[in-house]
Amino acid sequence: MTKLFLIVKAEVEESIEDQWNEWYNTIHVPEVMACPGFLSARRLLSLDKSTYIAIYELESEAAINTDEFRAVSGWGVFSESVRSESGIYDSILSLK
Repeated sequence: MTKLFLIVKAEVEESIEDQWNEWYNTIHVPEVMACPGFLSARRLLSLDKSTYIAIYELESEAAINTDEFRAVSGWGVFSESVRSESGIYDSILSLK
């Protein structure tokens, strides 16, 4: 079975970074994971600490088109302080 991933890359203004991380970890990720079709989540931070990556495993591309996901997607009060891009990616190789 093909695995799909929603990958979100974000750069956050330093002045709100601590509050944003608290919100992301304790509110945003649990809200997203409660949406139908979201299977797992992982967050990464670049070694130079300038870029965050969130990787969400999806059952299908339909997961990002639900009313539940639309209601929780976005940066909320942090919108003006976050630059981001996202996309859906298909797994073409997985080794263990």
